[in-house]
Amino acid sequence: MAGRVISKQVRYNWTVDEGEQTRQRYRWVFLVINEPDKIREIKDRIYEQMALIVDQRKIDSGIVQNSGNLHYELFSFSTDCGRIENPHKICDIKAIPFMKDTNLADEKSDGLSLLING
Repeated sequence: MAGRVISKQVRYNWTVDEGEQTRQRYRWVFLVINEPDKIREIKDRIYEQMALIVDQRKIDSGIVQNSGNLHYELFSFSTDCGRIENPHKICDIKAIPFMKDTNLADEKSDGLSLLING
């Protein structure tokens, strides 16, 4: 039996960083599924919207199985920005789903494997 088809998409989640800083800081986690050059473009657009970014981490990346050459990258960062003002400037949200996914975490997980591998 074939697995489900994985399509291009952008998923994200955020938490409030705990610590002693004076300003509230947010920890964002993104999963981008697309062609490699488009992943780079989408990441750049995310970074542009989030202003000052610190503690960037590439958590995982690779090829999505049975997807016709789609790749994925799971990455995270911290910022003072607590919301995405213009998701339509990150990607064409009518063509590529852009959604919050509360299951995304700042680490590899079995859930990620299930999502990526169908």
